[in-house]
Amino acid sequence: MYYKCCSCGEEKYVDGCLPSVSCGMLLGVDMGVALGVGLPVTQRLFTHIGWWAWLAFVPLIIVLFLTVMLVPQFIEWLIAMVTACPQCHKRRWSWPFTRGFGL
Repeated sequence: MYYKCCSCGEEKYVDGCLPSVSCGMLLGVDMGVALGVGLPVTQRLFTHIGWWAWLAFVPLIIVLFLTVMLVPQFIEWLIAMVTACPQCHKRRWSWPFTRGFGL
């Protein structure tokens, strides 16, 4: 991920747990796999639940998916905050950002 110093505008690349290039299509595949695997498993394990449980399943998957995506990003941001900017020596970094598809 890339970070920008809020004081001087210096950009910094941090080699952490998240890639420097994001791809929304890859996130869509992850969501599809989670729903494709989760729905049949839930149907087999919880046969006694009514039809209304499927309405709660989709928001639950979305919340879990966002948690899995945002928690590592927040941890990497906390680690990046420890280092000082090489130009102005302040510790004021922006929220991490990417370069899109890497083009």
